[in-house]
Amino acid sequence: MRYLVVAVGLILGACAPRTNTSMLDSQTAAVSAKGGAIHSQGEITKALLQEAARQSLRRGYDYFQVLQANAGADTLVSMSPTTFINTGGGTYMAMPGVATTSSRPKGDLMVRFYRTRPDAPNVWEARAVLAEK
Repeated sequence: MRYLVVAVGLILGACAPRTNTSMLDSQTAAVSAKGGAIHSQGEITKALLQEAARQSLRRGYDYFQVLQANAGADTLVSMSPTTFINTGGGTYMAMPGVATTSSRPKGDLMVRFYRTRPDAPNVWEARAVLAEK
């Protein structure tokens, strides 16, 4: 039973967008997230806000302000192999492979942490962000 719980946790964890946080100073952080082909830009935005909220609480702050936000996607092109067809008499014809593209959403936030709510735009309460499902 324990192995089943671990396996399910690993599978679900692999499905979540990957986040990364770098502290720029004691109150400011750069948060980034990357998704896979199965993620939407909305899921990336949610992951970014939740990571900023977790970092805020981890550092003893209750609020964070989004100072800057960027969204985008990495586009990947993959190509199936070229096939060669024997047309007879020692002649071969090359059939190029099929190109497929996939998009992987990503995003970045720059946030500043606060202990009390500042009178400024784009301020989020960390606990309220994490309470959202």
